[in-house]
This record gives sequence, structure tokens and C-alpha cells, in this order.
Amino acid sequence: MSVVGVDIGSYSTHIAVAKLGAVEVIDNDYSLRPTPSIVAYGDRQRFVGVAAENQKNLNPRQTISNFKSCVGLNFKDVETLGDRFGATASVDTKGKLLFEVRGHELSPEQVLATLFTKVRDIVKANDDNEELIDTLVVSVPVYFTQAQRQAVKDSAAIAGLNINEVISDASALALSYGKSKDISGDEKRNVVIVDVGHEGTQAIVVEFDSQSARILASAHNNIGGRAFDDELVNHAVSIIEDKYKVSIKDNVKILNRLRNILEKTKKQMSANTNKIPVQIDSLMDDTDVNFTIDRAEFEKMIATKIATIKETIEDLMASTTVKSEDLFSVEIVGGSTRIPAIKQVIEEVTGLQTSTTLNADEAIARGCALYAASLSSKFITKKYHITPAVHYGIEAMFVHGGQHEKVLVSDKGDSINEPVSIEITADLPLNVALQYTDSSPIEDKFISLYKVDGTEAKRGVFNLKFGFDTIGALELKEVVMTAEEQLTKKRKSVSPDRGEDMEESENDETTELVPCRTVLVFAKSMPEPRNIVELRDEEMSMIHADQVEIQRQEEKNNLEELLFKCRHEVEEHNEQLGEEEVYTNIIQFFEETENWLYEEGEGAPKSSYLDMAQTLHKKMKVFSVWVEKFQQMKAREEEKRLFLERQQQRQQEQEEYEEQMRQNYHQQQQQRSPPRNVRKIPVVYEGDGDYVPFHQPPQAQQAPKRPSPTRFAHRPDPFFSSHPFFGDSMFGW
Repeated sequence: MSVVGVDIGSYSTHIAVAKLGAVEVIDNDYSLRPTPSIVAYGDRQRFVGVAAENQKNLNPRQTISNFKSCVGLNFKDVETLGDRFGATASVDTKGKLLFEVRGHELSPEQVLATLFTKVRDIVKANDDNEELIDTLVVSVPVYFTQAQRQAVKDSAAIAGLNINEVISDASALALSYGKSKDISGDEKRNVVIVDVGHEGTQAIVVEFDSQSARILASAHNNIGGRAFDDELVNHAVSIIEDKYKVSIKDNVKILNRLRNILEKTKKQMSANTNKIPVQIDSLMDDTDVNFTIDRAEFEKMIATKIATIKETIEDLMASTTVKSEDLFSVEIVGGSTRIPAIKQVIEEVTGLQTSTTLNADEAIARGCALYAASLSSKFITKKYHITPAVHYGIEAMFVHGGQHEKVLVSDKGDSINEPVSIEITADLPLNVALQYTDSSPIEDKFISLYKVDGTEAKRGVFNLKFGFDTIGALELKEVVMTAEEQLTKKRKSVSPDRGEDMEESENDETTELVPCRTVLVFAKSMPEPRNIVELRDEEMSMIHADQVEIQRQEEKNNLEELLFKCRHEVEEHNEQLGEEEVYTNIIQFFEETENWLYEEGEGAPKSSYLDMAQTLHKKMKVFSVWVEKFQQMKAREEEKRLFLERQQQRQQEQEEYEEQMRQNYHQQQQQRSPPRNVRKIPVVYEGDGDYVPFHQPPQAQQAPKRPSPTRFAHRPDPFFSSHPFFGDSMFGW
């Protein structure tokens, strides 16, 4: 079972897993550590992370991004964000935010649940295929309300995950710092940690010692990397529209592409003071765009936002008694802290040079994993206690004497680890509402409502006990009614004469006050819990649909790979079989299959690809048999040809040999002299001329024996005899 810590950022998500001896930030399916917090909805499946980012510019209205800060909020709280999400935003009957994609309406909690599903898949792929997550800790910004924290937990439950604890980014950073530094036993360090992320800036003051860390104060604003990118995009749009006389401010695809390019330019400006060229090919209507921008110009654009960050850090320092000379160091994390102007402002306020010993992108995820390891039974870790602080003041409201009264439960900066008890006098029936104080910058201040039952009195004194749960939400833990009950008692005396009890007169009655303590039953009536079961069933259905589509795509890819492999095997016989009908037929079948695959079969079901692959295997099997027989036939024809050539060559050699022997014989006869001891027969010459003796030729020598034909030559010719191979009707022979 895995022990996991997750930092879900507005821009990207990091996942850390606790392992023996270390905490490791794991890679996603694209071998990247940051997973974009983007969810895209296609025709058949959902895309999350890098795949969704690739789809963002193709289907901007079917892609949802920057949704993390919207969970648990009403539509009116995020209405000003406009087109930041990509998908069209709407409102339901209860005033909640909804996203419209592919004809469906999805809440931010459902979109976040999809991201949690991706987290589970990444952990499973990287942690030895572990199916279950034993301990899960997720971080949220310090400014998240209790409704948002509960929404994060509900989102994980929709995805089938159980969050053990929801901690703030401040707690995760404090734990990451405290565990990585060697702090001596009696040493105390006051450290300022500034996190400038994508959606906002968080700053905290933490007191560290060797065994614990206590968050003294915190501050935040909504200025982050997104705001800086917006300034760059607006500046670039103004330049392009003036220079090229076009309007692009309403084109979502062009703005997305422009934002991606300018984000890279922003990173280059952090390391260079020279002018940075911006070149975009075919941005609109085949028009190439180019312009330049430098760091000084960029800092001038974001000057007001830098001033807001400076004011936030000043408020942080003013909210605690820690002075600049008491600080040990100033740690900066978050991608936007790489901007030199932000570093300069932090150093001006704190009086110390900024330190980057913490990983700017992964420190929060590592802190979450360390916290999860301390909760899990799989690991034995050195305990390092973190004492978080309350970021928003919370008060309880009730009715007393027919009027609404308020009492402060926890103030900003208080520790959330300590329970709180307050005593109130209120009317019955008692209803206790928790809400944020008027000084909190939250518009919707309502938190929860508790109804108390179990008494018929009209008024009472109550002791209320509050505590923070595992997600950092304040809850009513116990309600005790305390009162003093009046009891009247009559003193009795005994007569010595009668030995009987005698009651005294009414003037001798006494009254005693007896304390009464009653634990009352209460229930949380608002907000209403979400229907997690129904939403989880819907998410499981989507997961199943995604898996079916992934398997369909895999079978399609397998068929495509098999098709090209078979075509390559067949085309290797092109020189030998190019004119054969069987060869041309199977090549035509390949072309028809390819056309079907990229046209009609583009959206075919998985079974169609399997059937086509099976048909392809059968045809290749028949073709292989045909090729084997064809090659056997060609081999026999070649053997016959070679046999006939050998026979002809032997006959020619025989004839040449005989001719040579005849020539040799005649030459020998011509060169031979008459024999010596030859008997002469007397002959009477009767001719007219001179007599010339006639010499009888010697007995002819026996000619050499002519070689007889071999037995192989008289063997029947197998190529002209009947053979079943040449009568095979399958191939038309």
C-alpha cells in the first residue's frame, strides 16, 4: 500500500510517495514530474494532465483548467474570472458553479475528482502497481475556506480515495524545511517562507526548533503567475492588433497559443536583461508575428502587482512580534519567485537575502508525503510536530433574549491543535451558527449551523466545546447545559414525648441551590452533505468508459501495426510474385483495410478491430501456404531445368569425346609405319607401267570402348509424370 502526498496546484500537480529512507516525487505517464491540472473531455474519453494540455488548443471549450480554487464556492464568488476556465461556466439552482462540456454539466468537485483519478493511476504505475493508497495527505492554500477544504475531501471520495488529512501549504512547507535542516537541540529559528504560485501569494512566519515548528502568522493575496501572464498577453495583443491591423482578443485558440509562448518568454526574461525576440509563425491567417520585449518593460507592466506582494509581506511582518533582526532566513518557493523583481521586493521588506534551499516546485508535495509517513503504520519516522495557525477568525452566533449575539471562537493566528470552550447564555431551542468574522475578506461568511435538542426549558447556560477536524474545519464537539436548580426542603423534629416526627411551620422552610449538568444532543443541519454515492457511481461509470475507449484505441493501434507488418512481409516477395494473381489480391486487400481503418473504421468498436485482425491473420496464413507451394514448384522447375541441362551437357560431352577419339585414331593411323614381319603373297603384275608394291595395312587396333549411358539417364522423368502438386485446384495449377 502506498503512502502518498499530493500538492494540487492551480497550474500543475506534484505527487510524492514515501519510500524506505526517502520521499520521492514520482513521474507521470509522460516521464514528467509536474502533471498539468487540466481535464479535457473528448467525444469518447477524458484526457487528464499532459494529454489534456495537448488538447487544450484543439478543443478549448471542452477543456477545463484553473478550477482548483473554485471548489466549494458559489458562482457569484468566481463570476469575475470570465473565460479563465476554458469551458463555459454556468450556475445551478442553488447558486453553485457548473461547467458545460459535451452536453453535460459538471461541478468543480467532479472535475477535481477526475484529477484525483489520474493521481491514483500515476501512483499505481510508479509504485509497483499498488492498487490501494494506504495514507493520503493533500495540501491546500492557507486561504482556503472550510467549505473548500470539505470539497477537496469530497472530490477524493468521488474518485474512490480516502484523504487522511487536509493540511495547508504552510504546514507542508514548514515540515519540509524542518525535516531537511539540522537544527540543534536548544536552537530556535524564525524563518519567513514566501510561496508565489500560479493563483496567489502565500507568506508565513514559522518558529523552528529541533522537534517542532509553530506557524506564527500568515498572509496572502491573489497575485501570482497567472496575473503576470495576463499582463504579458494583454501587452502582446495590443502590439499585434496595432501592428498587423487584426483583432484577436476574442479568439480563444490564438490567445491560448500566445499565452504558452509568452510564458516561455517570461522565463527567459528572468535570466536575461536583453530584449527577447518573440516570433510566432502563422498566428492568424498565415500571418507571421514578431516583436520584442525586455525585462524592464515587463517589470513596468507588473509594477502594481509587485506592490501588492510587497504590501502582503509587510502585513505579515506587522502581524507578529518577530522583527527583521530576529529572522534566520527567508525561503522562497513557487515558480514566480524566479522573477528578479519579486526577489528584490522580498529582500527589501525582510532585510535578508532570499534563500532557495527548498525545491521551488516540489517542496509542498514532499512535505505532504512526510506528513503522510508520520501517520502511516508502514514507516517509523522521527516525530516532527507542526502547529498550524488559524488564518480566518471564526465566531459563533446564537439567540439570547430575542436578539442575535456573537462570540469569538478562534481568532486569526490561534493554534488549531488546541480545543476551544466557551460559555454562553442563550434561548431555547438552541441553534448555533458558525461564521467568519466581519474582518475576514470572505464574502460568503456562513460556515455551518447546529441544532441542539433535548430540553424543554426556555433559557439556559451552555458550555460549547469546539475543535478542528482532520481537514482543518472547525466543528462543534459537545454541548453541555449548566444551571442551578432550586430545591425547597422542610426541617423535621422529633417530640420526646410522642416519639413522632413533627413538621415545622411554613416559616421554617429552607431553599438550597443544586448544580445541574446535562449533555445535550445536537446535529449539523447545514450545509447539506453532498450525495457522494451518486457522484461516485457517475465517476466510476466515466472511468469504465475511459478504459473501454483506451482498449478500443489499443486494438486499433494493434490492427494498424499488424497491417503494416503483414504488408511488409508480402512486399518482400514483390520481385518473385509481382505478376501473380494471389499477390495482387492480397495487396488490394491491404489497401482496402487501410482505407477502412482511417475512414469508416475510425470510430469502430473494439470487436470490429479484433475481427479484422483475425481475418488478416487467416489471409496471411493462406498466403504463406500458397507462397510455400509456389516456391516448391519453382524449386522443382529449377531442378528439372538443371537436370535437362546436365543431360544435354553430358550428351554433348559424349559426342565430343567420340569425335575426339575418332580424330585421334585417324591421326595414329596416318603416322604409323608398315609392319615389319608381314608375310608377302606373290602377285603376278600384269600392268603396263612400272610395278609398285602394295603393302597390306596392319590389323586395325581395337577402338576404345564407348562409355555406356548411365542408369540415371534411363530413369523415368518425374517432371513429366503425373504429380498431385500440379493438379492442385486451390491455386489453379
